[in-house]
Amino acid sequence: LQGAAKKCWSSFLNEFNDHYALFRQVVSKLSTLDCLFSLRVVAGLPGYTRPTITQEPQLVIKGGRHPMAEATMSGQYVPNDLAAGKDDPRILIITGPNMGGKSSYQRAMALIALMAQIGSYVPADSATIGVFDGIYTRMGADDSISKGMSTFLMELAEAGSILRNATSRSLVLLDELGRGTSTHDGMAIAMATIEYIAASVKCRTLFTTHYLPLTRLGARHPLMIKNCHMSFRLSKEKDQDDCKGLERVVFL
Repeated sequence: LQGAAKKCWSSFLNEFNDHYALFRQVVSKLSTLDCLFSLRVVAGLPGYTRPTITQEPQLVIKGGRHPMAEATMSGQYVPNDLAAGKDDPRILIITGPNMGGKSSYQRAMALIALMAQIGSYVPADSATIGVFDGIYTRMGADDSISKGMSTFLMELAEAGSILRNATSRSLVLLDELGRGTSTHDGMAIAMATIEYIAASVKCRTLFTTHYLPLTRLGARHPLMIKNCHMSFRLSKEKDQDDCKGLERVVFL
């Protein structure tokens, strides 16, 4: 029985190999059809809109949302806007408290840009998005033991790669660059990076940071850099054991 099964399996593999090119074409066309069908499903979802695509790189989004966060979170999702049009400053320095949504905001805006460029409807009230030649990100705090790279070295390597490859038609996301070293050194690295992007690369950039002195760059390059911050709202919640109630923070 084992010999017969092995013989049948070998026969099947040989027959499959004879028609391998045909099977590969079928799988390729089915995957394309699956992708187009998925885009059609997304286009029919409530709250999704068709973006306006322009040749000039820009990113103007009204009521943008992160599709995965919106689908999985239990509370109400707070949409956000982004104004990085052709006449707006190209670099946004975003500050705010921890858990304020800075990184989520970056991811949502970049994901909307990516979805638009593959021909998808986007989770926003409206969106005008230019054609980018690349989306570059430096997010998170990771090291690589196998490569002998610390968190700080990984930061520098990835940021350096972005600065070498990004052009004026790129979209760059830098999340708390410089966190892998001391405050003084990290702030110097972050400031030098922003200065270089403003003077040489001149691409659309979302830069989140806790280094508040970086906001002074907005006054130095008012046409290129804009300061933004994550807003929040305090509301009172009544508690059975406390007549004064508790303060609830809602990040906007």
